[in-house]
Amino acid sequence: MAPIEDFLRRQSEIIDRVGWAVTLVHPTRSTPRTAPRLPTPSGSAPTNYPELLIAGLDPAIAQHLLNDLAARVYDRAARFTHGQRISGLAAGYDTVVISGASTEQLYPGAAVARYGW
Repeated sequence: MAPIEDFLRRQSEIIDRVGWAVTLVHPTRSTPRTAPRLPTPSGSAPTNYPELLIAGLDPAIAQHLLNDLAARVYDRAARFTHGQRISGLAAGYDTVVISGASTEQLYPGAAVARYGW
């Protein structure tokens, strides 16, 4: 089995069990300093929810935040809009949603591999 096929199979198992999967994207050798660690949840796209990305935070913290956001989407059908402030996600801080197209530095590759968009 090719590595991407194995990855997608394991990710599908998590999505089937939980409803989404958080994927950590590491910088590559060609972009070791410019590419952020980018945790992204997958699994919500088929129901027309956007992919959620967090860049620039410690991966464990970003994973926790993304799991919280994904649960809000999955369990409560929450919708997030550009500029929306979310209280209660990060203790003592409001989180601001920024929407936009993917870039070379912020690219949801696992979602693209899974859903083909």
